[in-house]
Amino acid sequence: MKPLSNARRAPVWLLLTVLCALTACATSSSTEQQPTGPRPAVTVLLRVRSPDGPQVELLASGVDQAAVDAATAAVAASVFPDAQPGAPQPTDTTVRHGAASAVPLTLPDQAMTVTVTRQQIDSAMSGMARAPKSVAVWVCSDGRRTIQVTTEAPGAVSSDVASGSCKIVGTSLTGDPVSWTATVAIGELEPPSLLPVAIVTSVVLVLIALAIAFLRGRAAARAGAATAAPSEAPVD
Repeated sequence: MKPLSNARRAPVWLLLTVLCALTACATSSSTEQQPTGPRPAVTVLLRVRSPDGPQVELLASGVDQAAVDAATAAVAASVFPDAQPGAPQPTDTTVRHGAASAVPLTLPDQAMTVTVTRQQIDSAMSGMARAPKSVAVWVCSDGRRTIQVTTEAPGAVSSDVASGSCKIVGTSLTGDPVSWTATVAIGELEPPSLLPVAIVTSVVLVLIALAIAFLRGRAAARAGAATAAPSEAPVD
């Protein structure tokens, strides 16, 4: 057998080095390995008004239901400590490769203010196997309660008073050291608007008036046709 030339030895040594490295990684103990898998992305919705009542809803990808339930309950207890948070409940929202949960709240009708910080949210997510790669917190309302968010963070823009929409409270990214604090001003619960009732009532009255006018017109036309005399006498 002819000895390998220098040009052929280099690829062989490179292949042996790669094989040794792979073998060392495969034989390393499990305690030395870091957790693997995708980091979850979390969305927190602070619903101060919704068809299902006030609630904290949490959507997370890459997390099991138990972890999402625990995180939702932790957020509700931290942000609304006096709102008597209930037990986590399933929602109609479907999260691909993840889970969703909602915790009902009991909020007063009077105006109120709550404070939300990144530290609160990070603490609520601490029970997850892996820290979320991103967390976004929103506050949502409808036309009967106004919401205003004032955020203290670099580059943050506070929102104007608005109703019937969602406003961003704060966002966090893994490895981003920026801290934020948001003050959420929730307006007094307004009585139901009478405008929809007034519109429906007006439409019904107009339709009734048109129907009466149409029926009277037909009745008058029939009466006129029945009593009309011939203009000329018949010819024998």
